[in-house]
Amino acid sequence: MFRTKDNAYTPGTKAQLLGILASGPLYTSEGKLIQKDIPTATSIVPVVQTMMNLGNVVHASALGDIITMVKEASIAGKSFPKAIT
Repeated sequence: MFRTKDNAYTPGTKAQLLGILASGPLYTSEGKLIQKDIPTATSIVPVVQTMMNLGNVVHASALGDIITMVKEASIAGKSFPKAIT
């Protein structure tokens, strides 16, 4: 589905860039490694960072501004993260 010029929705194959995933929250999962053949008193627990399938998106309309800032930082000899702080 996509929106037409008169704000109606219509089915079709038109694609539009909404934005770019910039970051997202993580949660920590724990599990157990089990040794069945050799009993042991020490427990080994793996800790894994997992995505929550949510994210913070840079809207498509802001991408031009970000590209301009990256170019200016490059000309000034700065990395992008240092240029925006």
